[in-house]
Amino acid sequence: MTFKPTTSDEAVKKTTGKDWNSWFKLLDREQAYKLKHGQVAKLVFEKHKVKPWWSQMVANTYEQYKGLRKKFENPQGFEASVSRTIDKPIGQLYQWWKNYKDITITSATTNKYIRGIAKNDGARIDIGFYVRGKSKTQVAFQAHKLKKASDVAKIKKYWAKILEQLI
Repeated sequence: MTFKPTTSDEAVKKTTGKDWNSWFKLLDREQAYKLKHGQVAKLVFEKHKVKPWWSQMVANTYEQYKGLRKKFENPQGFEASVSRTIDKPIGQLYQWWKNYKDITITSATTNKYIRGIAKNDGARIDIGFYVRGKSKTQVAFQAHKLKKASDVAKIKKYWAKILEQLI
């Protein structure tokens, strides 16, 4: 197999019961390449009893394998994500992002997530906050509905630099 999935064979097999090669062969036999994304995810979920998030992962990876979509692409465009675990309490990091001037916040739940629009490029963004120890927090940033694949690297670099400032 020359295609390299972003999620390991071990992780997908542990969670779904099949490695990538098995999924690709199975979905080819079921002619999933003729289906729309939602139909592939539904097939994996309903027929093969895979949890919803992993059904999406299997469908996305299969579509990339078949050349039906590019890396980081989904039906709404491209996505970019960056995360860092930072040695600061969740409340402190949440407040820093809540006051960050380059985001127009559209919704938020204290110490859980912030959703909004990045003022620099108009990207729709989600920022999630997860406790990772007594005083450590994982901050996970994701940009959605990007127009071009080339936007992914730029946005990842930009937001990684912002996250690095917090370390």
